Amino acid sequence: MNDRLEAISRVIAAVARQEDQELRPLGRGMAFVPELAFAYLVGKAINARSSDIFCTPDVRWSTDELIAGLGRAGLVFRPAAPGKAVVVEFKRKFGPKLSYVADLNRFASVNEHEYDRLFCGLMFSGSMNPIVDP
Repeated sequence: MNDRLEAISRVIAAVARQEDQELRPLGRGMAFVPELAFAYLVGKAINARSSDIFCTPDVRWSTDELIAGLGRAGLVFRPAAPGKAVVVEFKRKFGPKLSYVADLNRFASVNEHEYDRLFCGLMFSGSMNPIVDP
Protein backbone atom coordinates (compact mmCIF):
# COMPACT_ATOMS: atom_id res chain seq x y z
CA MET A 1 0.00 0.00 0.00
CA ASN A 2 1.38 3.43 -0.85
CA ASP A 3 1.72 6.30 1.64
CA ARG A 4 -1.32 8.09 0.27
CA LEU A 5 -3.59 5.06 0.72
CA GLU A 6 -2.17 4.42 4.16
CA ALA A 7 -2.91 8.02 5.21
CA ILE A 8 -6.46 7.72 3.84
CA SER A 9 -6.89 4.44 5.76
CA ARG A 10 -5.88 6.17 9.00
CA VAL A 11 -8.42 8.95 8.38
CA ILE A 12 -11.16 6.39 7.67
CA ALA A 13 -10.41 4.59 10.95
CA ALA A 14 -10.38 7.87 12.89
CA VAL A 15 -13.74 8.96 11.42
CA ALA A 16 -15.28 5.55 12.20
CA ARG A 17 -14.06 5.70 15.82
CA GLN A 18 -15.32 9.28 16.22
CA GLU A 19 -18.75 8.53 14.78
CA ASP A 20 -19.08 5.39 16.88
CA GLN A 21 -18.17 7.32 20.05
CA GLU A 22 -20.71 10.03 19.26
CA LEU A 23 -23.49 7.53 18.49
CA ARG A 24 -22.95 5.13 21.43
CA PRO A 25 -24.57 7.45 24.03
CA LEU A 26 -27.63 7.57 21.76
CA GLY A 27 -27.88 3.79 21.78
CA ARG A 28 -26.55 3.58 18.23
CA GLY A 29 -23.20 2.83 16.61
CA MET A 30 -21.59 2.66 13.20
CA ALA A 31 -24.28 0.18 12.12
CA PHE A 32 -26.66 3.15 12.14
CA VAL A 33 -24.62 5.19 9.61
CA PRO A 34 -25.49 4.59 5.93
CA GLU A 35 -22.54 3.92 3.59
CA LEU A 36 -23.02 7.15 1.63
CA ALA A 37 -23.23 9.24 4.81
CA PHE A 38 -20.02 7.64 6.08
CA ALA A 39 -18.36 8.26 2.71
CA TYR A 40 -19.32 11.95 2.95
CA LEU A 41 -17.89 12.28 6.47
CA VAL A 42 -14.67 10.57 5.41
CA GLY A 43 -14.46 12.75 2.30
CA LYS A 44 -14.70 15.92 4.39
CA ALA A 45 -12.01 14.69 6.77
CA ILE A 46 -9.65 13.71 3.95
CA ASN A 47 -10.29 16.98 2.14
CA ALA A 48 -9.27 18.86 5.29
CA ARG A 49 -5.90 17.07 5.07
CA SER A 50 -5.58 17.11 1.27
CA SER A 51 -2.28 19.02 1.29
CA ASP A 52 -0.69 16.37 3.52
CA ILE A 53 -2.21 13.38 1.76
CA PHE A 54 -2.09 14.49 -1.88
CA CYS A 55 0.72 17.08 -1.67
CA THR A 56 -1.68 19.70 -3.04
CA PRO A 57 -4.72 21.49 -1.64
CA ASP A 58 -6.31 21.35 -5.09
CA VAL A 59 -8.26 18.09 -4.93
CA ARG A 60 -11.76 17.50 -6.29
CA TRP A 61 -13.72 14.87 -4.41
CA SER A 62 -17.14 13.37 -4.81
CA THR A 63 -19.35 10.69 -3.39
CA ASP A 64 -21.47 8.31 -5.42
CA GLU A 65 -19.46 8.89 -8.64
CA LEU A 66 -19.93 6.55 -11.60
CA ILE A 67 -16.72 4.57 -12.24
CA ALA A 68 -16.25 2.26 -15.24
CA GLY A 69 -16.19 -1.38 -14.18
CA LEU A 70 -17.59 -0.63 -10.73
CA GLY A 71 -20.73 1.45 -10.96
CA ARG A 72 -21.26 4.03 -8.23
CA ALA A 73 -18.15 4.43 -6.05
CA GLY A 74 -18.38 5.52 -2.44
CA LEU A 75 -15.71 8.19 -2.70
CA VAL A 76 -13.39 9.51 -5.41
CA PHE A 77 -10.51 11.97 -5.12
CA ARG A 78 -9.01 13.66 -8.16
CA PRO A 79 -5.89 15.71 -7.39
CA ALA A 80 -5.08 18.50 -9.85
CA ALA A 81 -1.46 17.30 -9.95
CA PRO A 82 -0.65 14.56 -12.46
CA GLY A 83 -1.11 11.04 -11.25
CA LYS A 84 -3.82 8.61 -10.37
CA ALA A 85 -7.16 9.43 -8.83
CA VAL A 86 -8.17 7.51 -5.71
CA VAL A 87 -11.36 5.49 -5.48
CA VAL A 88 -12.58 4.27 -2.09
CA GLU A 89 -15.36 1.75 -1.89
CA PHE A 90 -17.29 1.34 1.36
CA LYS A 91 -19.30 -1.75 2.19
CA ARG A 92 -20.86 -2.68 5.48
CA LYS A 93 -22.06 -6.08 6.50
CA PHE A 94 -23.97 -7.08 9.59
CA GLY A 95 -25.46 -10.47 10.21
CA PRO A 96 -24.51 -14.03 9.40
CA LYS A 97 -23.12 -13.44 5.86
CA LEU A 98 -20.03 -11.27 6.27
CA SER A 99 -18.25 -12.11 3.02
CA TYR A 100 -16.91 -9.34 0.80
CA VAL A 101 -15.65 -11.69 -1.94
CA ALA A 102 -18.20 -10.60 -4.57
CA ASP A 103 -17.63 -6.91 -3.73
CA LEU A 104 -13.86 -7.33 -3.94
CA ASN A 105 -14.07 -9.16 -7.26
CA ARG A 106 -16.18 -6.33 -8.71
CA PHE A 107 -13.79 -3.71 -7.24
CA ALA A 108 -10.83 -5.48 -8.87
CA SER A 109 -12.24 -4.51 -12.28
CA VAL A 110 -11.55 -0.79 -11.63
CA ASN A 111 -8.70 0.37 -13.89
CA GLU A 112 -5.57 0.19 -11.72
CA HIS A 113 -3.65 2.44 -14.14
CA GLU A 114 -6.15 5.26 -13.65
CA TYR A 115 -7.04 4.75 -9.96
CA ASP A 116 -5.40 3.84 -6.69
CA ARG A 117 -8.04 1.61 -5.11
CA LEU A 118 -8.97 1.26 -1.45
CA PHE A 119 -11.71 -1.03 -0.15
CA CYS A 120 -13.20 -0.35 3.27
CA GLY A 121 -15.29 -3.14 4.76
CA LEU A 122 -17.22 -2.19 7.89
CA MET A 123 -18.37 -5.09 10.04
CA PHE A 124 -20.21 -5.35 13.31
CA SER A 125 -17.60 -6.28 15.90
CA GLY A 126 -19.62 -6.48 19.11
CA SER A 127 -21.32 -9.44 20.67
CA MET A 128 -24.67 -10.41 19.32
CA ASN A 129 -27.24 -13.09 19.94
CA PRO A 130 -27.41 -15.89 17.40
CA ILE A 131 -29.97 -15.37 14.67
CA VAL A 132 -32.79 -17.90 14.98
CA ASP A 133 -35.50 -18.49 12.40
CA PRO A 134 -38.97 -17.70 13.82
